[in-house]
Amino acid sequence: MAKPLGSTGEFFRRRDEWRKHPMLNNQWRHATPGLGIALVAFGIYLAALAPPLVEQVAA
Repeated sequence: MAKPLGSTGEFFRRRDEWRKHPMLNNQWRHATPGLGIALVAFGIYLAALAPPLVEQVAA
């Protein structure tokens, strides 16, 4: 059976516990687990690719 109700604040605190569930928090970070590593690798790739491209355009 349900817990006995205390104050009104306790009633609403129990009703809002689902909002703090781990599955509902940090959705964006866990939705794309390899995105950070991929962006760093792509940035390094672009940094390594940039000098040869500048030389080709200048020539």
